[in-house]
Amino acid sequence: MMQIQFQEREEHRKKMGDQFQSQRTINNIVIFIEFADASFTKTDLTQYERDYNTGDLSMRAYFEEVSYSKLTVNSHFFPKSNDGKIKAFKSQRNREYLLPKTTSNLDGWESQSNWLSAITRNND
Repeated sequence: MMQIQFQEREEHRKKMGDQFQSQRTINNIVIFIEFADASFTKTDLTQYERDYNTGDLSMRAYFEEVSYSKLTVNSHFFPKSNDGKIKAFKSQRNREYLLPKTTSNLDGWESQSNWLSAITRNND
């Protein structure tokens, strides 16, 4: 049974390898935003670095595995930090402002066009 699964995986890897003729790199930007009604519970940037770039279960490791080492995703954090602590842009709005409007969230967006407008407009 294991041999069959290994052979199927190798056949799949070969097919997928043909799709990626050369190695590619994507630079991912992670932007920290602190909303008026919520603050970061984790302030150490090391955990985010591990989750995105360096850990065995990181986003980078995931994409390297599923692309058979043909895709590397490097995440960069903004605003930049010089002391290893999270720096964040501060929003005057609550987090619910970027969530769908409901009876319990009257500040949310009503349609996709409203949502796009909400995330691209300056804070009022």
